[in-house]
Amino acid sequence: MSNERLVIIVNRKAGTARRLGRTGLLKALQIVNRPIQLMWLHPSELSTWIQKLINDGTDKLVIGGGDGTINQAIQYLVGTKIVLFPLPLGTMNHFVKDLQLPTQLNEFLPLLNSEVNRHIDVGCVNNQFFLNNVSLGMYPLVIRYRGMARFSQRFPKLIATIYALTKVLLRHQSRRSF
Repeated sequence: MSNERLVIIVNRKAGTARRLGRTGLLKALQIVNRPIQLMWLHPSELSTWIQKLINDGTDKLVIGGGDGTINQAIQYLVGTKIVLFPLPLGTMNHFVKDLQLPTQLNEFLPLLNSEVNRHIDVGCVNNQFFLNNVSLGMYPLVIRYRGMARFSQRFPKLIATIYALTKVLLRHQSRRSF
């Protein structure tokens, strides 16, 4: 086990991160048993800090969030030797599930002491890299409108999704080329 400081970037708006809060996450991270610097960031700050850590010569990027956060990180990691360590702090954590890693934080955190790495495939569409899925057609618009709906406890994600889907369907125009 290393005593080297571990920098963890967290998207504070990600599902589980938001539910736990910074204090709850710091408490959970005590199991890691090494010095930690927690970067509790707004999504708009993630790219800047990821680039800064890469420029500072990090060899491991621990990033907490969901699939969108992980996807944002890989835009900068493809072609480097930097190890991505995806901390499952999103709502669904599909990427972590696809890797057959635990999604429960108390089961996942001991893995931060691990030195085991694996290579993963990366895809690219329109110069955007992706890991486990890519969406085409109306779905990306639904997600964009859902994000603009600013869901909260009064306006939960499911209701925001239904609202967004309705908005997209009402505005949809067929774009057949044949």
